[in-house]
Amino acid sequence: MQERRNQKREHLVHYLRVFDSRTDTLTGQLVDITPNGIMLISNRHIEPGSMFQFRMDFPEEVLGKTHLEFQSECVWSRVDINPDMYAVGFTLKNMLREDVDIIQALIDEYRDS
Repeated sequence: MQERRNQKREHLVHYLRVFDSRTDTLTGQLVDITPNGIMLISNRHIEPGSMFQFRMDFPEEVLGKTHLEFQSECVWSRVDINPDMYAVGFTLKNMLREDVDIIQALIDEYRDS
């Protein structure tokens, strides 16, 4: 698969939980993040092209927020190293400037350096 990412993936020291906002069900754990996309580890295959409204909960306030809601589209899904799990990549859609600032603050605060 050709790499199309133009920003470095950042691994965070916290595996943040990401929920489907419409059903309030856990979709997966955040593995890495950029202001344009995320990768989750999920217990289910997600079909590329699927659209989601996600909520990501934070361990503490980030720029005055305890969570972030955003639209996302699945761009790929494959079996993880653990064959019971899936690694799933998403592109972030229709992000507001303030949401991008929150993601950058998350990266700055929780980057696994």
